[in-house]
Amino acid sequence: MKKAKTIFSLLIVILFLLTGCQKKPFQTGGRISRVNPFSQYLQDNGNKVDVTLHENDLPVEIGYSFTASDTGTIYEIGIRLPDSGRVYTVTLWDGVTQAPLIQKDIKVNTTTGFSYDDLSSTNEAVHILGNHSYVISVNMTQSGVAGAAGDGFYNARRTDQANIFPLTESYITYQNQYNKITPTPAFPDNLVVYQDFINGLCDIGFSHITN
Repeated sequence: MKKAKTIFSLLIVILFLLTGCQKKPFQTGGRISRVNPFSQYLQDNGNKVDVTLHENDLPVEIGYSFTASDTGTIYEIGIRLPDSGRVYTVTLWDGVTQAPLIQKDIKVNTTTGFSYDDLSSTNEAVHILGNHSYVISVNMTQSGVAGAAGDGFYNARRTDQANIFPLTESYITYQNQYNKITPTPAFPDNLVVYQDFINGLCDIGFSHITN
C-alpha cells in the first residue's frame, strides 16, 4: 500500500514539474492591415500621375495581374470610370487556372474616385494565397444593356515617364496589364507590354492579419 502511495506521489510531482515548466504561448491578438493598392498609389503620387479620358468604343475586358506576399482576403473590388451611374461587371480571376473567383456588377458612383463593392458585407470575401497569381478585370460594356458598345475609360500615365507597373502597396504587387476584345466578361489573356501607360482603372481591397 505504501509503495503504491509513493508511486502515486511521484507521478503527481512529475506532472506538476512538466506542466509548471511549460511556457505559455505569447499572444498579441493580431492587427488587421487593409489596402486599396491602385487607389493608394494615386493618392501618394497624384502630382506625378496624369489621369485622362480615353474615348473607347470597343467591347474590351481590361485587367491587371497581381500577387500577395502573404495570404489574406480580398474584401472588396472596384472601378474608377468616367460614366457615373453606369454599371459594369468586375471579375476576380485565378491567374493560373483562369477560373472566376467572384464576379460583381458595380455601379459607378463617382468619376473622381473608385467605386467599390463590399464583399464582406455579403459574406463573399475571397481568401487568396501568398505568391499566387490573380487577375482583377472590368468589362467595358455596360452590364444589362443589350447591344451596347464599349464605353470610355481612364488612362493613367506618369508625368516623368517612369513605369507605374510593377506597383507595390503593402502586401500587394500589380505586375502587368492584360486585355481581351469581348462583349461579355472573359479572362483577359493578351499581355499589354506598356508599363508606364495603364488603362482602366480597376482595384481591389486586400486585408491581412499580422501578429
